[in-house]
Amino acid sequence: MGSPIGLLFLLPILFLCLLKYNEGKKYKINSERIKERFKEVKLELVNNYNNYANCPIGFEYSNPEVIAIIKKTLISGRAESLKEAINIILDDIHKRNLENGIKNIEQLSGMTAIYTAANFLKN
Repeated sequence: MGSPIGLLFLLPILFLCLLKYNEGKKYKINSERIKERFKEVKLELVNNYNNYANCPIGFEYSNPEVIAIIKKTLISGRAESLKEAINIILDDIHKRNLENGIKNIEQLSGMTAIYTAANFLKN
């Protein structure tokens, strides 16, 4: 068999491998729980939506957070109808996405300028 020093060297490695193996199992278990909970919540949302036969909005807007935003848009006076409120919200999202895209382009162009300057100074 191997020397005691060799075994002492392998023991911490074996311990670390066992720890990583257990972390992987925990991650897989938590991942499965999250997926199962997601299915439950989605089913609950669908059931709640189906319980309101004359719901004036589509399912994609029936999330409680979206409904709160629609309500806030109507109460604030930005919109006078449900359709107008949804269009304003979609427009706000579109504008925010454009602004984020412009910020990303500005950051990339700044990084490109720094990279170009660094290469110029290097040569």
